Amino acid sequence: MRAPSTVRKTIPTAFRRPAYLFTLVERTAGAVLYAQRSESGRLVAYEVHRVRCREERRIGSRVIEAGEYLARSEEWGRHGWTYSGTGAFERAKAKMAALGLQTA
Repeated sequence: MRAPSTVRKTIPTAFRRPAYLFTLVERTAGAVLYAQRSESGRLVAYEVHRVRCREERRIGSRVIEAGEYLARSEEWGRHGWTYSGTGAFERAKAKMAALGLQTA
């Protein structure tokens, strides 16, 4: 997929989901790596997301801003991956490297 020429909204450097905080560890042209931490600060896992872009569009009277977006739950395994346990960081980095070699 080709990126739009004017991306306005970018992927966040940090965001929350119930019981977790995700912080950006690394970003490449094709992927992002987040550390997933519990509310107590304990490292739980790493998530890798493929960087994807969308053009501005309208749904009814609502305008959806052009920008980058992360994988949704139903896209897990195709556009997002979780790595936990021994060697999680290394496996996540290997996935990022693999995504960097793939063409859209």
